[in-house]
Amino acid sequence: KQWYQRRVRGDSVFIHYNVARIAHIRKIYDHMDKLTDKIDIGMLDLDIEWALICQLVNFEQVFEQSLIVPITKTGNQSQVTLSIHRIFQFLVKFVKLFSKYYSSTKVITYDQKESLVIRMNTRMLLVNSVFDLLEFCLTKIFGVPLVLII
Repeated sequence: KQWYQRRVRGDSVFIHYNVARIAHIRKIYDHMDKLTDKIDIGMLDLDIEWALICQLVNFEQVFEQSLIVPITKTGNQSQVTLSIHRIFQFLVKFVKLFSKYYSSTKVITYDQKESLVIRMNTRMLLVNSVFDLLEFCLTKIFGVPLVLII
């Protein structure tokens, strides 16, 4: 049991560490002067980018499968509960995937060439989507306030 608790604690720290990484990227991006605000989803051409998109889309199914609706003997539904460990397992895998992406992919560019700025804008859309999912899970499901001082 102690091994499991240490693992969960370590995974929680890793999730929060990546939330802070994303917040830092977002802060840099928000303060940049950009040539254009255009995005082009077709510029997400890395397998890992599409893996992240698939996981973002898959979250709805994971969430639905985590809902437990017990049925009483009379056929009435009682209080709905949420299988939090399934969502936590999803988040750990999701954040590991994002961390691999962050480590291997240059998201921010200071080059003002239009195609590079469009790629950066598009990648930031993906990064923001990752952040939004993590923020939803941490604040709404797990009740953890996000205090980001960067």
